[in-house]
Amino acid sequence: MVLAIVAAAAFFLSIGLTFVNVALPDIGDRFSASPPDLAWVVDAYTVALTGLLIPGAAVAERFGRRQVFITGLCLFTASSVACGVAMSLEVMLAGRVAMGVGAGMMLAPAMAITAMAFAPGNRAGALATWASAGALGLALGPVVGGVVVGTIGWRWAFLLPVPLLLVAAATAVRILPVGRGPEGVPLDTWGAGLSLVALVPLVAALIEGPRVGWTSPWVIGGLAAGVLLLAGFVVRELMARHPAFDVRALRHPSVAGASLVLFASYVAFMGVLFLVTLELQQVAGVTPIEYGLLLLPMSVAYWVMSRVGARVAARGRSAVAVTTGLVAVVASFALPAFAPPAPGWSVPALILMGVGGGLLVPVASAAVLDALPAVSLGTSSALSVVPRFTGGAVGVAIIASAVSATSAPAGATLEDGLTAGYRAGGITALVLAVTAGLLLARGRHLVERPTGRVDDPGIYLG
Repeated sequence: MVLAIVAAAAFFLSIGLTFVNVALPDIGDRFSASPPDLAWVVDAYTVALTGLLIPGAAVAERFGRRQVFITGLCLFTASSVACGVAMSLEVMLAGRVAMGVGAGMMLAPAMAITAMAFAPGNRAGALATWASAGALGLALGPVVGGVVVGTIGWRWAFLLPVPLLLVAAATAVRILPVGRGPEGVPLDTWGAGLSLVALVPLVAALIEGPRVGWTSPWVIGGLAAGVLLLAGFVVRELMARHPAFDVRALRHPSVAGASLVLFASYVAFMGVLFLVTLELQQVAGVTPIEYGLLLLPMSVAYWVMSRVGARVAARGRSAVAVTTGLVAVVASFALPAFAPPAPGWSVPALILMGVGGGLLVPVASAAVLDALPAVSLGTSSALSVVPRFTGGAVGVAIIASAVSATSAPAGATLEDGLTAGYRAGGITALVLAVTAGLLLARGRHLVERPTGRVDDPGIYLG
């Protein structure tokens, strides 16, 4: 029952990440929203979710995992209703932020709750089931969203899950185990606070740059504030005796490389999905139901390859899977970017993205967990999640900026902007892939050397 609850939460918060892409054109028409506004409809959820992961985990360890999880589930449910009945873009964005906060509060303690409910010998299978539920939600979100939006309207995409979420909340109160972190460990309030706000100005500046100008004081200030807040977070965590997130784990090339792989996988997942949505629905003019059907091959590819990736990770043979996955995510941008302009290239791009993302997420997540010792479960859990959603938020921001900047001038078309978006995403994914590959190769080299300390996290990666 515990596994059913946390898996259902993972499924619905993942659907909340992807189904909204199908509804973007209808939401844009209803609220007269521009491409940057639509990017915020996606990123408001992602940024809030990402920002809550580290402080949510810290609060859960200090005050109780079940309490934080149930609070997040209730907030997610209430904000879904708010989005479903929203009568303005401002209410919609506020609701998406609240949904993201609730999702982050659910996701942060989910791994620890699952581990509490199962004996050590059964935890791997339980965690795999929990992760698979999230992967299934990511894959089915656009398909289910397409059917719902095309038949009864975009508002019901937010409202239909509410009864199931209420049942899950009522059951969670009775079923979830009570637990928290070690006694006497203080809450790192400054670290949790900095992690919460650091991503917001950076993403805001990237999205709004084309609209207000890259030389605008607001954009320059936002970029500077984001960098400074991230730097302050790193410095704070290095100095803290009990950090909310141990950034020192990233000194190890294997951990840093696997984190970059996760970052790149969601740059591709959210970026390609954002571009294909605009291309199919605003250029090709397909209906939401047709859109959902066109995304079905991607959903199948993502689900199947996530299972394959989980098995590869369990057998310790990750190098081929990571290489294949990184090539696929870069190709998912490159194919439509350099092919003749035609929406027909969208489906192959989606399949490539599904193959790459499905392979990379379980393999890289397992690499992070295996590379760090058991005492660092909180940090390794965060590193298996935070880079993914951060990559999704930053990727959509960069790509939406490229689309807006290229399609805005007189004489330019949305097709021109989409091509620029694919190229910007491809360059970003390629740089990340090359950097991650070099770090992973360096990490493997260090693992093979016999000079590491016995408590060095790097020696645990095979």
